[in-house]
Amino acid sequence: MATININVNGSEDLTIVLQDEEFLQTIYDDSSILINVAQQFVQYNVETVEFLGVVGPIKSNISDEVAQPSPQPREDLNESEEKKIWTDANVGMLIELYKKYEDEFKSGIKKTIWNRVTKSLCKVVEVSITWVQCDTKWKGKNSIVLRQDSLYRNDVGQAKGVCKRGKKIEIMKPKELTVGVPLKPDRIKSIKSLFNTHYGEEYKENPDLDYFIKLFECNSDNVADDVLGQHSESEDDEDITI
Repeated sequence: MATININVNGSEDLTIVLQDEEFLQTIYDDSSILINVAQQFVQYNVETVEFLGVVGPIKSNISDEVAQPSPQPREDLNESEEKKIWTDANVGMLIELYKKYEDEFKSGIKKTIWNRVTKSLCKVVEVSITWVQCDTKWKGKNSIVLRQDSLYRNDVGQAKGVCKRGKKIEIMKPKELTVGVPLKPDRIKSIKSLFNTHYGEEYKENPDLDYFIKLFECNSDNVADDVLGQHSESEDDEDITI
């Protein structure tokens, strides 16, 4: 911290207290900055002046406008702001725009291309989005899941896990039962409950689940608990209950 006394335009001596050593060195290098700070004391008749920063040369004439730093868009978003900006519709649009410029991203300057993506996005959305926010969102694209995706869990707003811990989906080989093979009633009930939790009653109309709907239809009259007793389950069978 340093204390500097200065006399400006015949005024009484003013005492300026500076706590930023880097800023203090800047003042020593350019006296016009110090004069500008002192002029603020005189012009506004205040006890302290908060110096926010330097953008370009400081004007030393007391009648001139005091230079202020240009406002910068915030890139750090809290959770509510994040949800407001990245709605399902906006995320879907981001994905489509990225696909449109995908070839250019491979060979061009990413910042320039992201600016074009952001400009197109801002034309139709009701919130302000910067190219940095778009870039950051895309870098986390593995966590981007839309509500209409088949792996989205509507009841809690999260993506559903489909793999055992430590396994990748590429190395999993789920077994498909032939339509017509009888299933235990408890298993059918469990599967229906699972779909109902994730998709609601509309799961019955979901084309992605057509295979399971057919299994249900084939087992509509099956009430025996031990029909699959003869079919031993392998250790690799997946428990689909989440």
